[in-house]
Amino acid sequence: MSKPDPIRDNLAAIGVSFAATGDTSHIDPERAIIAAITANEFPESKSIVRLIVALLMRHCSLFHVERLKTESTALTPHQLATLGGIAKKVFLKAKDQRWLGLIKGCEKRLGEKNKPKWPPLEEDGFHIKRSGLDPDFLHFGIQIPTLEPADSKKIRPVEFLIESNAWFKHRQIFGVNMRADSITILSLEKVENANRLKKLLGCSTDCAYRNWRDLEHARGKSIRINLLK
Repeated sequence: MSKPDPIRDNLAAIGVSFAATGDTSHIDPERAIIAAITANEFPESKSIVRLIVALLMRHCSLFHVERLKTESTALTPHQLATLGGIAKKVFLKAKDQRWLGLIKGCEKRLGEKNKPKWPPLEEDGFHIKRSGLDPDFLHFGIQIPTLEPADSKKIRPVEFLIESNAWFKHRQIFGVNMRADSITILSLEKVENANRLKKLLGCSTDCAYRNWRDLEHARGKSIRINLLK
């Protein structure tokens, strides 16, 4: 039996073609991305970041960028710069304005005029001479060789994401918003109150209370929404 690898299991749950070692239908997509970044394999190993870039370039519309912002508040400067470099690549490919907001948020937190700088690894020297520095990561102070996304064959089709992950399923139906994510959380676990929903969503008190009230009202009125059973 394969040894569990939480980072790769989580990425398998959100569309990367890894073989997961357990049930991953409940995995939170944004927390999976943040967990992969905080594993600190980058830039010594670039394979995970290349896979994340490929995944987001193909399926960016199913990811909740506002939740990436809230889930990134505890990142170190290097981890935040890594997220910024990923977001810049996705924005330039998809032209989705939501990602521009994430880029600006990373810039602001790092300091727009005095961003930290991280020198290249010694082992990257040859590749930098051959392909140059990656402009998207360099924008955030990380000096690495030009980074290409992983082969698209390593990313599952959208049908797989929707069928195998509850977060993507509800977003496909209700849109990529806090209401859809509230439905997901309430369908996956027992949530006692709006404060608990707020903690799990990473949203404002007003947002959590509004979604909690409306969805509990739907249950109380016996509205037949199978997703809430």
